[in-house]
Amino acid sequence: MTQDNIQPGDRVRVGGRVGDVIRVEEIGAAVQYTIFFEGERPRPILVPPNVIEKISDPLAQARVGQFDAAWKFDLLSQATRLSLAYEHHHLLSLSNSRTDLQLVGC
Repeated sequence: MTQDNIQPGDRVRVGGRVGDVIRVEEIGAAVQYTIFFEGERPRPILVPPNVIEKISDPLAQARVGQFDAAWKFDLLSQATRLSLAYEHHHLLSLSNSRTDLQLVGC
């Protein structure tokens, strides 16, 4: 997404951190975004030199046909299925097997 589409209320990523845009203000050729990062006070971020990326919600991505690779869905489905398999049976339960099901590298 381009920075032109960013409005107050949008969720954005700045340098690996995720926050919510509170205010957008043009300052000459630059744009100053006031962004709230959880656990901090709102901070002004000037673009340029910083780069801001808008984070789309899943419903907005589906509307424009942006989907993850099928293998990611399959992996998540299998991990969920295995985490629920025999959950309440004490002899067959994966929770008693000390198996740690985590997605790595997704």
